[in-house]
Amino acid sequence: MALTPTDLIKQALRQIGVLGQGQNASAEQLNDALTLCNMMLGQWAKKRWLVFHLLELYVIGNGSLFYRLGPQGNTDFNIFWDTPGVTWSQSGLTFDQNWRVNRIERAFVRLNAGTPQQIDIPLTILPSYEDWEATPAKLVTAGFPRTVYLDPGFPIAKLYVWPAPSSLYEIHILILNPLVRFDTLNIPINLPDEYQDAIFWNLCRRLLNRYRKPVDPEIHAQAQAALSTVKAANLQIPFLRLPADLVGPGNYNIYTDGYI
Repeated sequence: MALTPTDLIKQALRQIGVLGQGQNASAEQLNDALTLCNMMLGQWAKKRWLVFHLLELYVIGNGSLFYRLGPQGNTDFNIFWDTPGVTWSQSGLTFDQNWRVNRIERAFVRLNAGTPQQIDIPLTILPSYEDWEATPAKLVTAGFPRTVYLDPGFPIAKLYVWPAPSSLYEIHILILNPLVRFDTLNIPINLPDEYQDAIFWNLCRRLLNRYRKPVDPEIHAQAQAALSTVKAANLQIPFLRLPADLVGPGNYNIYTDGYI
């Protein structure tokens, strides 16, 4: 049987000594702990090693300079995850007002989508607004897309693409999959098994502070160990890639500072 937030919260309150055996938590205690839990998950959702899945989104070019990423009804992107073409709601993602896209992990342009000649070509991700501002001729609407820049606005982010793509191109991005947040106390915790232990022990740490109790070394150690397990389960290290401009035509000579 899947655990619920109520199950974990009651166990956490007993673990830190707020509840005794046979005692029940009050509605206020449960709701306060649920708020702390959701705040904690909101922090975890921004850490690559605590997110178990990357989400692939795509948009078909229409000549626009930018495309919106925001709450349901305010996004230009489709989801491309497990089943191509499914909508946000069909995937169980509400993309609510409290969650925003603040970074992209990878970007590429797809040509001849859905055909045997389909090909994906990486796009350069500009790391800052200053780099985007340095792009000349931003309103160029013809040509092969080369760079993207994510303006991480709230609640709506914008993905700028240069040159602005036509309908011949699909722009794909990889983002961190939103971690589930618990709207109610009694819904099943729909996360991989290793997350339950991590949520429990780290919620214990936060509740110790909430109830002004001293730091417990055992709880701290268990919380760290549980997070390490999640990290190990999620760890993926991509191949090291060098920018194309740094790759020379031959072997580099350290004495002449040139290629031979």
